Amino acid sequence: MKKLTKLEKFGMAAAIVVIGTYFYMGKVYDPQAASLKKTVTSLNKIIQEINAMEEVKSERSIRKTVEKREAELAVLKENQGGSVRQTGDESEITTLMTDINQRIEGSGLKALAILPMGEAETGLLGGFKKYSLQISGRYYPFLGFIKGLESMEDAVVIEHITMEKMDDGLPLRISLDLMI
Repeated sequence: MKKLTKLEKFGMAAAIVVIGTYFYMGKVYDPQAASLKKTVTSLNKIIQEINAMEEVKSERSIRKTVEKREAELAVLKENQGGSVRQTGDESEITTLMTDINQRIEGSGLKALAILPMGEAETGLLGGFKKYSLQISGRYYPFLGFIKGLESMEDAVVIEHITMEKMDDGLPLRISLDLMI
């Protein structure tokens, strides 16, 4: 066997260092770097969750808020004075629907259908009862009917108004969702 020159010895040492570094990077450093990256990601998520949390309010603050809301509720109930709907009983709803039906006829409109649709999801003091109304008539009497609803003491919410011409073209077929 021939003796290696200094250059060959240095090349061999450099090759061993390069191979060792390659295996170190692939087997030791990269998994640790990936693990560190996962840890940093999970810590950032936890920090975001902690930052998103609100500070727990003191009992005194909560009591003040409850008292304030009860006072607002008392004012709302007091302002409700002349309204028919107090508890949402069927007799109150029947009275309101009778009033609405009279307003339809008083405006010169014709009620084609009044269909109950169940409970609506909205409401300040409780759930509204939802009805689908189909009426026929002219545009300006319909505006009068809407103004009449606006002047009612009770809360009335109107959604999804659609108007279309009937077969003969003169009266309109008007559909709307009414919540009382």
